[in-house]
Amino acid sequence: NKMNRLGGLVLNRSSAINWARNSGRGLSSGSAVSPEERESKYILPTYGLGGVRSKEGLILDHGKGALVFDTEGNSYLDCAAGIAVNILGHGNEALAEAVYDQIKKLGHASNLYHTDPSLTLAEKLVEATPGMQKIFFCNSGTEANEGAIKFARLISNSKNSNDRSRCIAFHGSFHGRSLGALSLTYKPAIRAPFRPLLNQNVTHLPFNDIRALEEAMDDDVMGVFLEPVQGEGGVRPADREFIQAARELCDKHNSVLVFDEIQIGLGRAGNGNLWGYEEYGVVPDILTAAKPLAGGLPIGAIMFSETAYSSVPENGWLGTHGSTFAGSPVACRAALVVLDQLVQPSFLENIKQAGARFIQGLVELEKKYPDKIVEVRRPLGDSALYAGIQVKVPSADVIKGAMERGLLIISAGDKGDVVRLCPPLITTLEQVEQCLDGLDQTFASLSAPEPKLKVETVKAETAFTSKSKHEAFIEENSVLPAGFRIGTSSFSFFPEELGESNTNPAEMKLTVIQPEHATSNYAALYTQNAFPGAPVKIGKSFLEQKQQLGAIVVNNKISNVSPRNGGVEDSLAVCDKVHSLLGLEPSAKVFPSSTGVIGWRLPVESMVDALPEAVGNMQSDSAAAAAEAIMTTDGYPKARTVEIKDESTGVSLGRITGIAKGAGMIEPNLATMLVYILTDMDVSDLQQHLKESINEPASFNSISVDSDQSTSDTVLLVSSAKKAKPEQVSDDEWAEAFQKGLKSVCTSLAHDVVRNGEGVEHVIKVSVTGSPSKELAKGAGKAVINSPLCKTAIAGNDPNVGRLIMAIGDYIGEKDPKLAKSLPQLVKIYVGNEVVFANGEFDLDGEKEAKLTQYMLDTKQSLDGHYPPHEQTLDITIDLGSGNHESVVLGSDLTNQYVDVNAGYRS
Repeated sequence: NKMNRLGGLVLNRSSAINWARNSGRGLSSGSAVSPEERESKYILPTYGLGGVRSKEGLILDHGKGALVFDTEGNSYLDCAAGIAVNILGHGNEALAEAVYDQIKKLGHASNLYHTDPSLTLAEKLVEATPGMQKIFFCNSGTEANEGAIKFARLISNSKNSNDRSRCIAFHGSFHGRSLGALSLTYKPAIRAPFRPLLNQNVTHLPFNDIRALEEAMDDDVMGVFLEPVQGEGGVRPADREFIQAARELCDKHNSVLVFDEIQIGLGRAGNGNLWGYEEYGVVPDILTAAKPLAGGLPIGAIMFSETAYSSVPENGWLGTHGSTFAGSPVACRAALVVLDQLVQPSFLENIKQAGARFIQGLVELEKKYPDKIVEVRRPLGDSALYAGIQVKVPSADVIKGAMERGLLIISAGDKGDVVRLCPPLITTLEQVEQCLDGLDQTFASLSAPEPKLKVETVKAETAFTSKSKHEAFIEENSVLPAGFRIGTSSFSFFPEELGESNTNPAEMKLTVIQPEHATSNYAALYTQNAFPGAPVKIGKSFLEQKQQLGAIVVNNKISNVSPRNGGVEDSLAVCDKVHSLLGLEPSAKVFPSSTGVIGWRLPVESMVDALPEAVGNMQSDSAAAAAEAIMTTDGYPKARTVEIKDESTGVSLGRITGIAKGAGMIEPNLATMLVYILTDMDVSDLQQHLKESINEPASFNSISVDSDQSTSDTVLLVSSAKKAKPEQVSDDEWAEAFQKGLKSVCTSLAHDVVRNGEGVEHVIKVSVTGSPSKELAKGAGKAVINSPLCKTAIAGNDPNVGRLIMAIGDYIGEKDPKLAKSLPQLVKIYVGNEVVFANGEFDLDGEKEAKLTQYMLDTKQSLDGHYPPHEQTLDITIDLGSGNHESVVLGSDLTNQYVDVNAGYRS
């Protein structure tokens, strides 16, 4: 009856146990409450089900060596090792004795005092790490990377005259989940809920893309953060040349090179090395380590090269960072045990031998199951106890099947299509064979997927509550398909037409878009206006001659329509400069586009001078900058993307991304404003796909802002053909998925263009049904959205529905006189959900008028123009009662701001 005091309540041991069990806190596996129930009751639900958490009731109880055991006595070969942590396995006696001994003597002292374990570990770890001179201890991987960001800025500011904050990180990277480290982590799904992130000045580049890194590096870059082998990103090793280029570029621009070896460091990379970077022959300025360092206890470390350390005056380090638990004597004693074993040549040799068989066996499985395995990934070389298997079957099924066969493995990759294996480094050759056999049985038990294509979009929020949220949405929708680069630049100039007395400079922005190789796989549609701009004439000529497209160059501010001297030579001069800067083959053509003031001449010399900057800024990451650069009176950029995926595996098979500008002079006819759609899917007959997509209901040929068709309307669709059709997918399925994706991009951009039209407060959606023909349905809808009386009534939130029958009757009376005679008795009109006209008469009263007025107010958007406050439309439905055809058109109201914008457009 020894007494225990629990929160001030005195209980004996038996009573305490009963109290805990009755409260759902069972102290043993004998509890009737499942672990899932216990978790849901008390633990924040940040971890999803599935994968290793898919076995209901599983509680791990103890382990020995590379094995773990659950509370039911089942054993598992632990090929997860606590996410690459338990490199000495479980139940290591030396580790346990050291921790027990230390916690008996001194468990914690803080960093105010020296302890021998932390001093000894610092000495041994620095001495064992080539090129490193100093160390800072912390408590985890994300803490190490947070500290590395701070220290990189300190080092950069000490050795550079300019204060730098821009960081470069890479697609697939994972540097932690705290807000600073999360800014470097790439995975959009875990970044999006926390925008704006703490460090917004981060450029994410394609991993292993030397060209992209060269173009992104500049003297404003504080640091380049990369993992020699990406872990969470799907076990993707850096190329040797890429790591070496990163070192050279950081040296050239006086930037700090940071290697994150949280997961790959301390022997896991194999090949007899302690650290992953040793394989590359490159020394970083800062190195971060954590996960396996203390064999299961929390610890982290940041190490500094001699060059990095000496960049800061010795007294400049004082007070720059600290941590209460850093250098814990208990964690450091554990780390000393780990390090002492790791540095033994025999230990590293065992990793090398076991790792060689491990990788060999996985490669054999890749060859055996080509219908289920995409590839096996591992660090450079062929001997590591670390690998990722990119799978074609659902990774959760592989993880579950492996668990049923006594293996614990985990997932990785931004798309979750990789299973990761990181067993303890004490794993024997016999256990390697056990692992390989279990995986073999697992893959044999799974059915190869029947490809089913899925078109996945980035869903818009129903309301954007801030500019930053809309910017995040645009960034998500601006992901470039494989095989494209985009760059932008800007400059100021004085339009010659305004004369020498003009003292107000204008700004022009240039955009250059380049496919990886010149291509004939493109489509284009242009305005049918009788006065097309010079770029339209040139583009039409190239299209008719079936010339190869080598690049696209776009300028805003001036549309180059019928200026003095015609404008064609001016456009060609700009194209020639782009051609030269990109080093294109003579057969490749540069397609021009211009938008802005009609009648003015291009400032060709200034454009030519600004083009090298645009080409120098080219990158293959995002189209967001281009979406903004092509704008004129637009209030915000417009970008939409879809990804074509294999639904069964989640593997990406291709992407379609479009950007558009357009705010006024919008009434397209077989064309649109300025729209550029890029895809990496290898699809034929793009011209037909494009025509079908822009003629879809509510797509580009079914919208209007002001009933005026531009002289510059252009839509270009270009394929880099980097993503070939999978063998198992039929031609029809591939084409159908592409068409569905292209339609989604076109209709979404069309909606965006109308919503951001000049002075638009209401987006009007008119659905016409029961028409004798599709053309008549579309025309009747256009008659409403182009009627100045209808548009102004809606702008004033005035339910003057009499103007609807005026517009419809005017159009039908001219186009179909026979239908016009019976139309009043046939037509039924709704505004929102309210019937306003039926059986030849209006259905209105005071209550309905009030509802209609409120409906107009509810669908109104503010005119601040910085972002769309919502995605709502004012819906008008017109049932002509005369057939089975239908159409949907989008239009806008007509406000005072529209008049203001266009009355002073040139100024």
